[in-house]
Amino acid sequence: MSYPSASPRMFVTPTSRIGHKEYLAEKNLGFNGGFRRLQTFLVAVVTFALCQISNLAQAQGTAPLFWLAGSGPTGPQAHFVLTVSAKVQGRSCKMQLDTGLNEAVRWQEVNPGAEGMARVKVSIAGLSTSIATPRTIARHLRDCGPDAPVGSLGNALFEHGSLTLDLAKMQLRYQRGSVLAADAAAEPMHYVRWTAQGGHPLVEIRQDSALVGDGLLDTGSASFGFAPLSQPQWDRVTSSAPLAESKDVRTFPISSWGRQHTCFDTAPTARLQAGHWDLKTSVTYCPELGFNPPQKLEGIVGLAAFSGAVITIDYRGERWRATRE
Repeated sequence: MSYPSASPRMFVTPTSRIGHKEYLAEKNLGFNGGFRRLQTFLVAVVTFALCQISNLAQAQGTAPLFWLAGSGPTGPQAHFVLTVSAKVQGRSCKMQLDTGLNEAVRWQEVNPGAEGMARVKVSIAGLSTSIATPRTIARHLRDCGPDAPVGSLGNALFEHGSLTLDLAKMQLRYQRGSVLAADAAAEPMHYVRWTAQGGHPLVEIRQDSALVGDGLLDTGSASFGFAPLSQPQWDRVTSSAPLAESKDVRTFPISSWGRQHTCFDTAPTARLQAGHWDLKTSVTYCPELGFNPPQKLEGIVGLAAFSGAVITIDYRGERWRATRE
């Protein structure tokens, strides 16, 4: 988003842009001329203020959330993918809500074709952005269906404000600016930038009440609770559970970028928390997934541990909070 800025030039007319005679005549007007200049200045100030208020009003809003069913670590799951209704070229389309994605928008279809690019407008909850998109994909977006998501919405779209996900009422709410700056119950969060566009929200991870590092808060991992990124991390939270199918460990396949991977899922033997929120869920490890962030993370925090909760991600204030209302 762009922010209007108050420049002194919007209030001042330099004498070089008016004739010399006109300038002298204005000077000779005395009080009346000065009063008119004051009126012009006040009108400009009021107009700018009204524009600011209008922009603030537009940069907030709500949108409905929806769950898509699928197959996850514990088998068939009703809450497999979290989607939101957005306007794509003026048409209502479903899009995945993915805070594991740094950029603003990523389309599901990746075939670029050979027809050049077009601008595609995406709007949600008072926010709008225009995305350069291959024309082949842009045409297909006009026929989006009511269920299957056509793409994902990521952090760059929301990073100038605060994003609230009410998973009880199934509603997304966006508000420009920081909403948790003065909230004593809010948890610290680091919004880190690993690329030129957007970033990732990192939250503190505790094991048996001791702070051990950071984890990625990822709404795109809706079916997971906590996912370690390495075998030593898996061993630490599962007491070295074997990476094999057993009465305590479940195995399941996932598809990523056209490849099949085997993942392992079991109950943790340690108390895990994101901030001070108990992650009362299973632990999932996918050894070959290949997610290698540029800084050490303890794992990925998914949505499985937040059923019915209200999650607020304050990008501007770098704070977050989860509650049950």
